[in-house]
Amino acid sequence: NAFSLLRMRGFQQTPIYFLPGPETLKWDMQTNNLFAGPRVVDIDISNACTHDCVFCGFYAPAVIENFKKQGGGKLSEQVKTHLSMKLPEAKCFSILEELTDRTEYIQFGGNGDPFMHKQMTRFIEKARRRGIRVSCLTNFAYMDEEALKRLHEVSGPDPFELHIVVNISGATADTYLKTRPKQKAATYERVLNHIKKLQQLSDEDSHRGVGLTLMCVVNKLNYHEMPDFVRLANELGVYQLWLK
Repeated sequence: NAFSLLRMRGFQQTPIYFLPGPETLKWDMQTNNLFAGPRVVDIDISNACTHDCVFCGFYAPAVIENFKKQGGGKLSEQVKTHLSMKLPEAKCFSILEELTDRTEYIQFGGNGDPFMHKQMTRFIEKARRRGIRVSCLTNFAYMDEEALKRLHEVSGPDPFELHIVVNISGATADTYLKTRPKQKAATYERVLNHIKKLQQLSDEDSHRGVGLTLMCVVNKLNYHEMPDFVRLANELGVYQLWLK
């Protein structure tokens, strides 16, 4: 085969690269190609979040109270440091630069909300310019119209080229506030408006659009709203509905 021929000709120490194509993965598996790099990458951007979703393993009121009990009535410096951690801007850009052309998909996440990082939109733009598909899970509250336009600009005809999962977990403002007590009804409306704005941009540009998934973490506070949640997803025109 081709590799045997190259070895006979003295190329055994030379890295061999393959351009992406339908047979790429098959080549990598059969030849143990160590130069391909990862196809899927998870980047934890931010542990910070201002929401206190009751089902969150870090910011739920009950979890925060437990942290305080462990710290003698207040959050320990270790916990506060962990909750405020964000990936340094230069480090993230360095990672995005060093990924090989084989990387197909990046999931931006963390224990908090990725969009709490001020450079999150730029990270997405950088990845998309490299042709990498991007997905992230967010409460979608930390946006402005300019950021929404920038996200639309780097989307594509396939909704999974730029895919955003919006955790809203309430079909009404009342239920939304029960699942995240620190928030206000205005936050719920802002999130809905952000979704509507992206859908509007997609309607105006039939060639591309951000793929939106509306997510609901089903629990005792919202299970009765599931039919309404389905109707809400349909009214908003999102690409998918995720009942978790």
